[in-house]
Amino acid sequence: YRKETKNYTSSRIKEAYRFIHNNVAEDFSIRDVAESVGLKEVQFRKLFRRETGFSPNAYIHRLRLLYSVRLLTRYNYSLKEVAGKSGFNSVSYFCSSFMKYFHCTPEHYRKKQQK
Repeated sequence: YRKETKNYTSSRIKEAYRFIHNNVAEDFSIRDVAESVGLKEVQFRKLFRRETGFSPNAYIHRLRLLYSVRLLTRYNYSLKEVAGKSGFNSVSYFCSSFMKYFHCTPEHYRKKQQK
């Protein structure tokens, strides 16, 4: 997880990017992001995909997983804390998403990084 500056052509997508990164651990909807940049949700989804190559949901999900790695490796939080602090409402959903993305459990990932 790194907060990078992207060279998006749309100022609205730049604003959305900032909103998402600043609120990664919060509970927000795509509609919230769209409204924060002055677009309707459907318009926002199309523009976001065109600019980034990702759907907003996929981008946010990936970002939350990458943020969870930072929490796992830097702090001794429980899985419940990591899940909550990285924007997941359920530990089981967090763990299954982590497994799909990183091909190992969060606990295993943490142990590998501590060696």
